[in-house]
Amino acid sequence: MGKIKLLAVFFLLCGVCLAASLPNKPVRNKPKPVRDSLIHLEQAGVLSYDRGKSDAQILVKDVRFRHNGAIMTCDSANFYERNNSFRAYGRVKMIQGDTLELVGDTLDYDGNLLLAKVWGKNVVLTHWKDKRKKDKTVLKTRHLDYDRVYDVGYFYDDGELDDQDNVLTSDWGEYSTAEREASFYYNVKLTNPKFLLMTDTLYYNTNTENAHFMGPSNVFRVVNKATDQSEMIYSRNGYYNTRTEYARLLGPSVVKNPERIVVGQDSLIYNKQTGEGRGYRNTVLTDLKNKNQLQGDYCYYNDSLGTAIATERAVAKDFSQEKSDTLFLHADSLKMFSYNLDTDSLYRIMHAYKHVRAYRSDVQCVADSMVYNQQLKRLGMFQDPVVWNNDMQLLGDSIYVWNNDSTIEWAHVIGQALSVEMQDSIHYNQVAGKEIKAYFENGNINLAHVIDNVDYAYYPLDKDSTMVGFLRGQVTELKFFMAEKKLMKIWAGSGNEGTMYPLLMVPDQEMKLKNFVWLDYIRPKNKEDIFNWIPKKEGDKLQVLPKRSAPVVNLNKRE
Repeated sequence: MGKIKLLAVFFLLCGVCLAASLPNKPVRNKPKPVRDSLIHLEQAGVLSYDRGKSDAQILVKDVRFRHNGAIMTCDSANFYERNNSFRAYGRVKMIQGDTLELVGDTLDYDGNLLLAKVWGKNVVLTHWKDKRKKDKTVLKTRHLDYDRVYDVGYFYDDGELDDQDNVLTSDWGEYSTAEREASFYYNVKLTNPKFLLMTDTLYYNTNTENAHFMGPSNVFRVVNKATDQSEMIYSRNGYYNTRTEYARLLGPSVVKNPERIVVGQDSLIYNKQTGEGRGYRNTVLTDLKNKNQLQGDYCYYNDSLGTAIATERAVAKDFSQEKSDTLFLHADSLKMFSYNLDTDSLYRIMHAYKHVRAYRSDVQCVADSMVYNQQLKRLGMFQDPVVWNNDMQLLGDSIYVWNNDSTIEWAHVIGQALSVEMQDSIHYNQVAGKEIKAYFENGNINLAHVIDNVDYAYYPLDKDSTMVGFLRGQVTELKFFMAEKKLMKIWAGSGNEGTMYPLLMVPDQEMKLKNFVWLDYIRPKNKEDIFNWIPKKEGDKLQVLPKRSAPVVNLNKRE
């Protein structure tokens, strides 16, 4: 007796574990079947009955039953009137209302449970949208249990559902004719003329054509059949409307095509028809062609317009320059606009707004705002911008930098321009003017041209790079000629007024220009430091110059 109890417990636990491993089915509160509704035999070519051998009525040729609004026909049947059930053979067909038809080779029908079990080589459930029978959904399998209480068909031996736009296949699943929803499990494939979706679990509504997939899933969409380029969507949980091509992906997800990869950690929304996409929490947009990235906790992009926006810890990365490492740029908002789409003249402009900080091993900068024009190869920085290159610092009202392929071609500092080069913690080479134009060769300055009201403080070096004195003066313009990072020659314009001091006799008030400032404390130290905005100290801010205004003209005044 004890062994029997142990075996019972063992089989009970096995059943619980098996149930827990299967996908969750929709919960339905099934009402009690109508037990007083009897099956009616409406016709049969031949009827025979042998009470001694069986309780069945043997029916042959043109057999027809009716039960609870459904008509069932077959070639022959065994009718168990006492049990309110029958088994039908040959060309089995069940018609329910104007919109449902079920055919097969064999049918077991229980009138008490309102359950029809159909099997054979060609079991087909046809469900029309309405009685006009224009749009239909067809489910094909080898074995189907159709529950008339819920209007749900279950299959366990491979199934294929065709709604004319999409074809779904899986190992087993169910289809609700009441809700027009298919639930498919294991090795699920949804095939469309435009794409193929593969997953473990799929819920699909034939009315809305909306698919909810769960498990490792991939959607492949053909972008250009001539070049065989494809787009892939990967997600473990998401919704995809096969009619509108609208996707909502939950959890870590990827949208990829030959030119771009979009990765979202929380969720992605993508509309293929409009080209719009949104990503939430740590979203990364990678441009494979131009070798750059745009990322943020919120990202928006539009393929049809060629625009992209990143906010909330927004970062732009550029790794297109083979001769240098990656540039990391942060701002409160990053926006990218494309022009001349689908032409050979395509170019982009990127805007960075508020608290701009950028880091690369050879150059760093901060600014209030920044604009990069790909067509002009020009980077503009505005409102208190500062740029550092090794021990050199440039600042002014605005700074423009022109690139030539992978290197800087020249830079233009406009308004309250100041260049500072640190020799050590005490000695700084300084030059100030209205404008500074710096020209580069192989990434190093070979000419610096300072224009208008130039003020300079400079420590000349001998051949051993030892300071030999201190040069302080003013001039209308000044040019520095450099070679291998060393000063080779200085050219001064008219009005040169300068004094050369011995190194140990430099007056303290002459060591620094009036507008000298060394802003190393706000300089980004590494790629993580770009998120740490450090405001300038009050005394280190540039002077706010009044804007020039047009003279006031009194139109009523007469001469």
